[in-house]
Amino acid sequence: MLQDVSNKLIIFVCMWLIVSCSPSQTSLNNARSDDATQQDIQNYAQSDDPILRVATAENPNTPVTMLDELASDQDEEVRRAVAENENTSPQTLQKLATDDNWLVRDLVAGHPNSTPETLLQLSSDSRYEVRLSIANNANTSTELLQKLTEDSNEEVQNAARKNLQMQK
Repeated sequence: MLQDVSNKLIIFVCMWLIVSCSPSQTSLNNARSDDATQQDIQNYAQSDDPILRVATAENPNTPVTMLDELASDQDEEVRRAVAENENTSPQTLQKLATDDNWLVRDLVAGHPNSTPETLLQLSSDSRYEVRLSIANNANTSTELLQKLTEDSNEEVQNAARKNLQMQK
């Protein structure tokens, strides 16, 4: 009985070691790492594996030009990761503001690098969640917040009013 438990434990540990040390896990860890080289980042951004492209888009060391390329990725998770990256440029966020996926547009609406023009464009989005993110964005202009106090959604109205009060 003890021998069976011991054998199962050895098998489990071996399997765990194989999985945790696999090249894909190593690559994933490297793609997320602050120590990833620019060449590594470029390779991961061009990988067939969307998980590696997401990790690359999340990495704060990914160059702005690479984030711009990843913003056109066919995988929505990659585009969402670009929209969340603090270093994403206003130009790339403008491109993502027209994304078919409302979750991507929502992240753009709440991003501190979104321009007033991008926020204005998104303020007529059909999804109230996107308009709510604009209403909660500290960089939203007073004029746009005034407009959002008349939004069709009460939650958006209230958030816009609260943000206006905080700006005073």
